[in-house]
Amino acid sequence: MLPTAITLEQFSKIDLRSPHFLEAAKALCIKNGKIPLSLSAATSGSLPVVFVDDKSVFKFFPPVHIEGFQTELKALQFLVGANSLAPKLLGSGVVDKWSYVQMTKLEGNSLKDLWNDLSFEDRALACRQVGIELRKIHNLDLKKGTFDLASWEDFMIVQKQGCLVRHKKTNLRTDLIDQIPGFLAKVNLPKPAQFSFLHTEVMKDHVFFNKTMGSLRFSGFIDFEPSMIGAVEYDFASVGIFLSSGDKQAFRAFCEGYGNLEVASKPEFRKRIMAYTLLHKYSNLNWYLQFMPNANSLDELADSWWAVS
Repeated sequence: MLPTAITLEQFSKIDLRSPHFLEAAKALCIKNGKIPLSLSAATSGSLPVVFVDDKSVFKFFPPVHIEGFQTELKALQFLVGANSLAPKLLGSGVVDKWSYVQMTKLEGNSLKDLWNDLSFEDRALACRQVGIELRKIHNLDLKKGTFDLASWEDFMIVQKQGCLVRHKKTNLRTDLIDQIPGFLAKVNLPKPAQFSFLHTEVMKDHVFFNKTMGSLRFSGFIDFEPSMIGAVEYDFASVGIFLSSGDKQAFRAFCEGYGNLEVASKPEFRKRIMAYTLLHKYSNLNWYLQFMPNANSLDELADSWWAVS
């Protein structure tokens, strides 16, 4: 029923909106004793997603992305009962060697879809609410999950060792690449006093709001396949780039909601977030500079991208 995707090359050639995924979702529904009235494919995203009766969602993972499936499944299991912070897990399994999770569909729309029609005040309100809700996720008790707390230090070692090579592959400007070793050497990234559950890709695409009667209500976060355990400030890298996107007032509103505005006002904070951005698993400064404020140094970029005043 589903195409072969054992390698990245095979997966890259697959139409993620193919009717095959609709058929697979329908078959799984019928197997569970429910006949769906409507099925529709998501129009964006890096994995096939199918909406069922506008109530639930099937997300399919090819064999080559089995780790993403395992991470998302563990995340959704961990977040059960966490006050609508995430979709509720309804089921999981394998079909034609593709793994899947079925979860509830969040109400409303992504902030990305809503953003252009929001007033300045509503944008700030939305960013503040994301800060409030992200803090709740960071404060969840990790003892309720099965996490390897040593994985963060191992991850940081690997990211530091391969940092220059990764950024060279993205064709980042030579003058910025030359600054990376010195910048990382002067920034202190201490071992967290307490580890937290991290989303790692907090962006407008991944936060949902329900807009009714002119007011915004937070619905939850989606897409947990890159989630991990680590230092909370690692999560602020994606916030500054993909949520506030260099907008000082938007990032300030987020920090007000999160409750770290005083810390965020200090230059050391901005340098730490830039360091985590350089070390981020999916970092691509060359791409960010196409839509973020530009500058001649990493210090200047840090002060611009995570400014709160």
